[in-house]
Formats: sequence, structure tokens, C-alpha cells
Amino acid sequence: MIKKEFYESFDIPKNTAFIDIETSGLSPINDDILIISIAKFFDDKKVKILQIISQNDEKEVLIEFLTSIIGIYEIYSFNGYEFEEKFINQKLKKYDIYYDLGNINFISIKNILKNYSNFINLKHFSRQAVENHFNVERDRYYDMKLLIKDMKKKSLNPRESLINHNIDEIHTLLQLYKKIYDFQYSNKAVINDTHLYIYNFEISKQLTKLYFKSDKKYKFSNFFMQNGEKLIIFQNNIQLEIFTKTLYEQNDSIILYETENEYIPIFIKNDIIYKNIYYILSIYRKYIK
Repeated sequence: MIKKEFYESFDIPKNTAFIDIETSGLSPINDDILIISIAKFFDDKKVKILQIISQNDEKEVLIEFLTSIIGIYEIYSFNGYEFEEKFINQKLKKYDIYYDLGNINFISIKNILKNYSNFINLKHFSRQAVENHFNVERDRYYDMKLLIKDMKKKSLNPRESLINHNIDEIHTLLQLYKKIYDFQYSNKAVINDTHLYIYNFEISKQLTKLYFKSDKKYKFSNFFMQNGEKLIIFQNNIQLEIFTKTLYEQNDSIILYETENEYIPIFIKNDIIYKNIYYILSIYRKYIK
């Protein structure tokens, strides 16, 4: 195993990490992890990037990765459960390693963008399409066909081109996070002197989950309301689960929240009604202290 360390000027939250992995294929069962890179908070304006490179010992790479994420509560990756998280969980099973990843919130950049796609006019979600949309430039460009060919070789000693590509993937992941964060944070609110912004949401038939970030950290709390709604607070994360109603007008939809007196729109067509969403959150201000 080879370890490389880099320090970059970038501002990210504490207890947060960004990961990118390179593998010999797409199957978590049959293929191997060749490289894992982790970027995490170092000081107020810097991140530390640790690159762990296999030398024919996948288990050793995995253990080093797990050691590096001690104390981490959130991990961002581009694909989330679809790739990185699924691969890592499968390898834990393979090597009988017990490590409770359930306490870590794996966040997919792609899934966040899919939720916001109507609002930022994004239709395609390949890595390249997303980077092009946000004008994210790479330091180097590679022939992806050759890289994939190298990945599929059974040797667990990755070539220099793949090692450099992996570092570029971490750099662009950080840049995409910053682009999304700036977009989300531009629509923030203040509740009980705490700054919050909505960073993700999930809409189902009758339930909408709203995910907020705050500039204040809290102890874990889980509140169940009489009306069946739920408020979960952990670290600087606030999750609100509310009952909603979907109203369709031709091909467009309006997501409504019912109060005692009226229905309040929170999503209309291609727009997020931030004012109303933060108003609903403010109803539970007594729990957000």
C-alpha cells in the first residue's frame, strides 16, 4: 500500500469527508478497489487529501480508509450508494470487518442535483455533463477508454495515469460541492439566531422530507409530533418530515402543505418557495434551540 498526502486551499465543514474510489470494474462482488482518496477538513481554509493506493492488498487499503474516517459524520461522493457506498459495504462483508457505517450520512452529489434539476436547468447527470454545466475544469484530461482498460486488468497495482485521474476526481468533487453549496446557501433563513439552508429534499405521494444545514451544532434529538410529522436534529443537520398534497395542473405539479386555515405551496412547477419552506420549519422553532 502507498499513501500520498496533499494539502489544498478549500473550505469545508468539520467532520465531513469527500471520497472517490477507483476499481477494477463495476461489480462490488467480483472487482477490486484500486485507489481510495479522501479529502477532509484540516483547518479553516485547507483540506487534507489522503490517497491510498493498492499494492495487491485490498484489505489493507480498506482498513486505512476506515481509520481515516474516524470522527466523520458525513461523506460526499458523486454517486453515493449507487457506487462508492455499495462497494465499501460489500468489501466490509468480504473481509468480515465490522465498522458501523450506519452512523455516517453518505451524500450523493448526483442525487442532490437530480432533485434540483428543474431549478438549475440540468437534464443529464453523467460526471462530465455535470462538470460542464457548472464550468468545472480539470487539471488534466485522459483517454477514458484507456483508463477503463487499465482498471479492468487484474493487477492491483494501478498505473500513474489512474492515480492522477483519481486526484482530479477529488478536486472536481470539491468544486462541485462548492457550486451547489453557493446555490443553496444563497437562499438561507434565520431561525432563533441560527442560519439554515435547505440542501436536499425527497418528495413522495403524501410525504415530503426536507433536509437543512445549520451553522450551529446540536445533540441528537428525535421529535414525533401529534399530527404524525417528524423532526430529527443531529450535529448541524435538521430533517423535517411533513405531510403534503400534490396538485396537478396539466403537466405541472404543485406541492402543498396543509395548515389549519389554508394550503401553503412549497414547490410550484420549476420553483422552490423558500419563504414558505422556512415558514413551515419555523413552526417547530421551539425545538431548534
